[in-house]
Amino acid sequence: MEMPEELVPLIDWWEKDGKKTAAIVAVALVAVVAYKGFVAHREAKRVAAGDAVLTAYSAEQLEDAVSDYAGMAAEGALKLRLAKSYYDAGRYAEAKELYESFGGKGPEGFEDVPAVGIAMCLEGLEDYDGALAAFGAFAEANPDSLYALTAKLGAARIVALKGDRDAGVKAIEALKEEVKDDENASAVVEAMLDTVRRISPAVPEVAEPAVLENQG
Repeated sequence: MEMPEELVPLIDWWEKDGKKTAAIVAVALVAVVAYKGFVAHREAKRVAAGDAVLTAYSAEQLEDAVSDYAGMAAEGALKLRLAKSYYDAGRYAEAKELYESFGGKGPEGFEDVPAVGIAMCLEGLEDYDGALAAFGAFAEANPDSLYALTAKLGAARIVALKGDRDAGVKAIEALKEEVKDDENASAVVEAMLDTVRRISPAVPEVAEPAVLENQG
């Protein structure tokens, strides 16, 4: 069959450059499809990470989520939840290590949580001097923080735990005046005051008397 004259230039182009161009286009299409697949996968993983923040409860689930979504926006919130889970289970050293991994500042909206968390873990580990210093430093440096009251109450509680219950009670009673216009804060202070009043004063250790050998 005789080729129409108007198609001759097209056939010549196909033979010279068309096949190469088609290959380039095919590669480009593959890249576009792959990119769209990557974006879809990343979005699905982002959504899954957000879901994990809300739905993971056990320490094991949270450990898996922290590992699975490392480097993603939800990682910080997941680590905070895991640290809290450790703390609630009395795993204070592990919780403290996680709080410390933030380098002093938590994710957006939770910036102050790690510092207060570290102080609470020190208290749990019965490092009362360290806890008192941490609570006090935070309260002084962050007077407007949502956690400033928590830190002040923590410091007063530690004073009582170290043996001076009266001083701890006095410090908390002073806080009552500071928060008298805030019903919720006042309730928290009252609850802590009741707790501290129940703390048994530390009893100094008394050395065992030396046993005198019979002479004679």
